[in-house]
Amino acid sequence: MSDNTNKNLILLVEDEEDNIGLIGEMLDEEGFSFIVARNVDEAMSLYPRAQAIVMDGQIPGADPHTVGLVRYIRNNGFTGPIIANSASSKIGGELVDAGCSHMLNKLQLYPELPKLLRSLGL
Repeated sequence: MSDNTNKNLILLVEDEEDNIGLIGEMLDEEGFSFIVARNVDEAMSLYPRAQAIVMDGQIPGADPHTVGLVRYIRNNGFTGPIIANSASSKIGGELVDAGCSHMLNKLQLYPELPKLLRSLGL
């Protein structure tokens, strides 16, 4: 995991260890600093430290597709980008309606995620 002292800290919300490894390695290789939340409680605790959030579309403990978590984060003043990733377009639409600023297909995270993060100034 990357040093979390960077002013452009990314919160990666992901429960699958394989995905944490793959996405984390990609973020590290691309020079991004990040911290990981593996569940809703950790995400609710860590999001205030982040300037951007990259989240799985389905996190255990969230109603039904992380929609409640996105609403909670937005309703509590987070104005940075929230980038959701999912293989389901239906879930993607629900997450965007809930407050996600961007949606990426899970199968196309690389190279799209680093490009998007850079376009956002991170």
